[in-house]
Amino acid sequence: MSTYTTVPAFRAYAQDISPLPGRVPDDDQAVDRLLQRAEGDVDRAIGGPPKAPDQARRLDPTTLPQAQADALSRATCAAALFRLRQRETILVGADDGLISAGSVQFRQIGWLPRQSPVMLEELAGSGLMQHSGTPASE
Repeated sequence: MSTYTTVPAFRAYAQDISPLPGRVPDDDQAVDRLLQRAEGDVDRAIGGPPKAPDQARRLDPTTLPQAQADALSRATCAAALFRLRQRETILVGADDGLISAGSVQFRQIGWLPRQSPVMLEELAGSGLMQHSGTPASE
């Protein structure tokens, strides 16, 4: 069961961000599994020391201030929506970036991101990030 957000919260987030029918699975269990994978994306983005072996996730939303718990929920929803849009096979590197049309192949220029930019925006300023891609100022 997902920890950082709920299936109804994800459905509402997806509807607000991109009201395209058919993007979100109808099966709540499938959505919950998607949210669990997205929570891993959020944990990796947050960083910090490794979680204890008995912990399912880095953070416990019930111990956070409401603003941080809300940011965590929105970030998880953004990561899950990103996984739906990008196709998870791309995120694990199973796609070689080649597009074929008959006997002609085209290579995609550049790389697709493997981390949701919107997830990072949802986490920005929340105080949850324990590292960033920028060096510390001296």
